[in-house]
Amino acid sequence: MSDLRAEIIGTNNLCSQFDQIQIRLQDKIKDILAKAGEPTLQAMISGAPRSKFGAKGNKLASRNHDPGTLKRSIKILKSGGVGKFPTIWIKPVKTFGQDPDGWYAHFVEFGTVNQPAQGFIRKAYDHTKSEVENSISKSVMNEITQVWGSGVNK
Repeated sequence: MSDLRAEIIGTNNLCSQFDQIQIRLQDKIKDILAKAGEPTLQAMISGAPRSKFGAKGNKLASRNHDPGTLKRSIKILKSGGVGKFPTIWIKPVKTFGQDPDGWYAHFVEFGTVNQPAQGFIRKAYDHTKSEVENSISKSVMNEITQVWGSGVNK
C-alpha cells in the first residue's frame, strides 16, 4: 500500500488576500451602503405626502410644520454600526426644532385615530429592495475583484 501525501502551497498568500479584502471593505462599506441606498431615499422623498396646509394661518399641516417639511427631512445617515455591522439609516430625521424636522413621520406612516396610514416608507423599501441588494452585491464584488486583481496573488 502506498501513502498519499499532499502539500498545500499558497495558503499564506490566500489568507493575506482575505485580510486585504476585509480591510478594504471595512473602509468602504458605509459608502457602498449609502450609494446603494440612494434609490430608496429618492423613493421615500417622492412618496412622502405633502400637506396642503402649513403652519401659517389656522390650518396646520402637523401643528407647526410647513408643507414639504417631511420630504426635506429624509436623509441617509451612516452609523458606526449595529453590533459589529456597519449600518446606514434612511429615514426622516429629527432635528430638534430646526427645519426640516421629520419627528412625526411615524404618524404619517402608520396613521392615527384621526388620520389614515400613508405607508410611504415601507412602499419605498419594497419598491427598491432588489435594486439596492443588487447594487451592494456588485459593489462588494468589484472591491473583491480589485484586491484579487491587484497583483497580491502573483
